[in-house]
Amino acid sequence: MDLVNQLQQEGLPVFRKIFDTYHHRVYNYIYGKTKSEYMAEEVVQLTFIKIWERRMSLPGHIEMVALIFQIANTTLIDMIRKYERKNHLMVFGEGTHELESAQVLPLLFLKETQQKLNNLIESLPPTRREVFRMSRFEEMSHKEIANKLSISPKTVENHINLALKYIRPFFSHFLSVFLIIIANLFKF
Repeated sequence: MDLVNQLQQEGLPVFRKIFDTYHHRVYNYIYGKTKSEYMAEEVVQLTFIKIWERRMSLPGHIEMVALIFQIANTTLIDMIRKYERKNHLMVFGEGTHELESAQVLPLLFLKETQQKLNNLIESLPPTRREVFRMSRFEEMSHKEIANKLSISPKTVENHINLALKYIRPFFSHFLSVFLIIIANLFKF
């Protein structure tokens, strides 16, 4: 029997088991997105309250972990919208331009994506990492990189191709996540 059905049939003991199993993962996930302990704690609390309150109407065909993170993401989006709406109203008329919620999530996503890209680049072999940085961040040509590192332009090209081959799958995944965030924001 899956956890959703167990929760619906057995109630509180199963809920405690689910909470104990997943609350740290949800906290770490939200904290990783927001870098805010307060927001991570609030999202965790609200996520599990929603699970408990809606336990009898949770779809049984979806795994519990997927439901938990789906609810956590929706809760985070709602909290950001409320926070931005509140701050926007508080400073309205004072000449301060606050970010709207439609801008906040893409900025959080951009920050997270940049960190993931940096981690991926750091995990490349040293020469490949250096070639990739010179090409993409310093905008050097293959010939300039080859001259600076005393390697052939073909070797530079190979390093760049291998780096892109390593990094590209990550961005395909993140593009789909980004589209989900945008769809949730605008309810497409």
